[in-house]
Amino acid sequence: MKKKGLFTALVMIVLILSACSFAESTKKTPSIAVTIQVTQNEGKEKLETKKVQAKKGMTLYQMLQDNFKIADDKGMITSINGVSQDEKAGRYWFIEINGKFATKGAKETKPKNGDKVSFDLHEAN
Repeated sequence: MKKKGLFTALVMIVLILSACSFAESTKKTPSIAVTIQVTQNEGKEKLETKKVQAKKGMTLYQMLQDNFKIADDKGMITSINGVSQDEKAGRYWFIEINGKFATKGAKETKPKNGDKVSFDLHEAN
């Protein structure tokens, strides 16, 4: 009789622990959807557009790393998918978020859900 009670207690403990473990594993980190467009010549030449899913709080730089082939120099984007800036010609990558020039670099910018981000390679005016 004691063995049956002990067995029942063990089964209950296992079930409780399993339920707690399942509840923890189903919690998700909030995610966001951001549209990233890569263009040249002030948007005249479209190179690529992706709607990406990312964890809330990720930087734009991390999103680029996960979804595009990029190169940088001390955090400044120098190439996206093989298209590189040209310092001699004064052509650099510029970032716009929802139609406004970004005030921070890609490593400091944390897009919000629904943001539309544009990276455009053009001459600095």
